Amino acid sequence: MIARTQLCTLHQGDFLIEWGKVHSESVCLAILDPPYGQTRHDWDKPVDLAVVSWILNRLLTRTGSIAIFSSAKMLNGIETDFSKYFKRRYVEILHKPSAMAVHKDRPKPDIEFVSVFDRTGSKKIDRQYNWERVAENGDSYVRTNKNLEHANLKRGTKKRQIDRNDTGLRYPSSVVRAPNRPAMSSEEKMSGNHSTQKSLDYIQRIVLLLSNRGDLILDCFSGSATAMLAAAQNGRSAVGFESEEKIFNKAQIRLQETIPNRVST
Repeated sequence: MIARTQLCTLHQGDFLIEWGKVHSESVCLAILDPPYGQTRHDWDKPVDLAVVSWILNRLLTRTGSIAIFSSAKMLNGIETDFSKYFKRRYVEILHKPSAMAVHKDRPKPDIEFVSVFDRTGSKKIDRQYNWERVAENGDSYVRTNKNLEHANLKRGTKKRQIDRNDTGLRYPSSVVRAPNRPAMSSEEKMSGNHSTQKSLDYIQRIVLLLSNRGDLILDCFSGSATAMLAAAQNGRSAVGFESEEKIFNKAQIRLQETIPNRVST
């Protein structure tokens, strides 16, 4: 089964089996929210991320990037599984302020991690990081730097005597607050209807940061199709895969209702 929009194609099937439906070296950004293997649900069975890395090496463009969600326990394994073809550029922390405590001997699980990878050997000039598109607004300023000995962003250079910020834009933080499912709006919860659903606003942030209009976004484990929706709403194309029929059907309805008159089956 397949659901299509002008910008989106959602396949019902296992990405590790059906990935050949995506053209080689066509994907500019792959967004992965893989199963964590922390519940007994069928959709939460762990996948072999080393195989996923092998596949993405064939599907990504030369300058493509990967954004993969994980728990803290998964970080080292992801580094190992992806290191043959990719290098981790940075890790972002997703803070979910409404998370509930689930164990009496540890803090509540209110953070997840998003690791961003690029091809090993890729040039900095080719990497996408459109920070102005997600920057927060603030006051412009002109200030004098008192300590000029500390290195600036580029190694070996010194700070400028005068710093100017004429736009008021603030560079993004590595910690981002976004609601998890209990704190989402009723409309978003109803349309997504998946227990590990991510905030549309947060996924849009990833899309805007790491891709450009017209790019193809790959959503390997689609779930509620949030990444596909974020791509379509921001002028990108998207292709996704969801193996569970019930979850696929809900995601298909979400796309039909959110992008009306552009879905066929």
